[in-house]
Amino acid sequence: MLKYFIVAFTLLFFLSPSPVHAKYETPPYVVTQSWGKVEQRIYKPYIVAEVTVDGPKEQALTNGFKQIASYIFGKNVPNEKISMTAPVTQEPAEKKEKPKGESIPMTAPVTQQGDTANGPWKIQFMMPAEYTLETLPKPENENIKLYQVPERKFMALQFSGFAKPDNFAKRVKQLREFMELRNFRPAGEPVEAYYDPPWQLPFLRRNEVMIEVH
Repeated sequence: MLKYFIVAFTLLFFLSPSPVHAKYETPPYVVTQSWGKVEQRIYKPYIVAEVTVDGPKEQALTNGFKQIASYIFGKNVPNEKISMTAPVTQEPAEKKEKPKGESIPMTAPVTQQGDTANGPWKIQFMMPAEYTLETLPKPENENIKLYQVPERKFMALQFSGFAKPDNFAKRVKQLREFMELRNFRPAGEPVEAYYDPPWQLPFLRRNEVMIEVH
């Protein structure tokens, strides 16, 4: 039965005709400065479910997404469903362990982070604000870690269009150049945030690149 929930969830996230970020809970932040599509944001603390995945970037994102989708659709103790959130994020993985953690509400974005072509990559979903580390269901998958990220400051560049690697690379370059011109010092690697399904109409999509700053 679980596999049918996962298929349904994947179809919902990737085939939804309207923007995912318009439907789901997203990480809380305050915009402190803005320059067109570029914003300086302060993110409040929130809890994430995270997996670390090796392999090519797009393959790693799909793999990580499926693992966390299984968790929020009930592959946990006590088999509780969790709401969807957005975005999914991806970024380069650090070589250190983070602390661990029913089905849970979906949020946005999903994020991705990685320092080489073949990873490792960190794939994250924010957990709904109704949960604490004590009340979140425990993952059956030992690869999934649950922990709270602290308050952080980011520079973020939002753009629409296809979430392809070359599009993200172009925006990362633009954001780095913007930061250098204004003397913003990076405190981490670029984070990619995917708010909408890959088959969403390009002009309706919300994609972001974010870089933590001091």
